[in-house]
Amino acid sequence: MGHAKVHEKYAYTDGQRGYYDIAVLTLDSDIKYEPLTVQPICLPYKANNQQNFWYNKTGVISGYAHQDKSATYLGTAHILLGQ
Repeated sequence: MGHAKVHEKYAYTDGQRGYYDIAVLTLDSDIKYEPLTVQPICLPYKANNQQNFWYNKTGVISGYAHQDKSATYLGTAHILLGQ
């Protein structure tokens, strides 16, 4: 990895859920995308204020926030938005 830019308001406290836990990574080399391991994240290029824009669309939540402290895998959940 070349560089990591962590959100300026991020602060970790052992045993407590944190906020602003996001970072931008700059890699030194290309990576190979794999459906079950590495995938790009798609962020909107601008805010959308249309009231029903996200209604009945599927979103994915992912992260390493497990109740099991020894877990090392990325957890994911698919959710239906706008319900």
